[in-house]
Amino acid sequence: MIQKTQQIPNILKVVAFILPLAGLRAQDAGNELNNYAEKKHDLNHKGMIVLTSWASANIISAGAYFLTNSRQEKCFYAMNTAWGVVNLAIAIPGLLGKEKKYINKEKLYKDQLKTERVYAINAALDVIYIGGGFGLKEVAKNQSDMNRRAMLYGFGDSFLIQGSGLLIFDISMWAVNKKNRYKYLSPIMKNTEISLNLSHLKVQWKF
Repeated sequence: MIQKTQQIPNILKVVAFILPLAGLRAQDAGNELNNYAEKKHDLNHKGMIVLTSWASANIISAGAYFLTNSRQEKCFYAMNTAWGVVNLAIAIPGLLGKEKKYINKEKLYKDQLKTERVYAINAALDVIYIGGGFGLKEVAKNQSDMNRRAMLYGFGDSFLIQGSGLLIFDISMWAVNKKNRYKYLSPIMKNTEISLNLSHLKVQWKF
């Protein structure tokens, strides 16, 4: 009983030493999370700038629709404009989106994986768009109606161009996000533990 009583002051000293360190560690972890969240936001914000530029270029190119007499080219530029409007509608919300703050590293990690998954799914869809372009051009070969033939060729060329451009964009964004996660987020995800064995006055730090 005397021995246990004598341990109490020592235990209190250890606790008094550890608590400030634990508080500092928790503060550092919060700063690390938000620093990474800022990197994540900036990276994807730049991606939306690229997508907005690509979409705007396609919309501006609609002017060529009125400069050509070729029905195939008119259909090509008209479809490019449609792609530009859709891509712009996707990019603007992401461009204007505010940076998120995190206090939970599991939530940040989950959101990061979700972002990567979205780009991967989009890349798969881009391959389908490219395949659709080839398909439209194949169908066009069998058309006896020259207007319909020109339309399908024009649409097919647009699908090939747009699908290829978006495929490069989505694969690039998926790759840089994944690299960013491995380089900066994975170290944060390593567990940090503070454990006390009061009976033996054992302090364990796990990084």
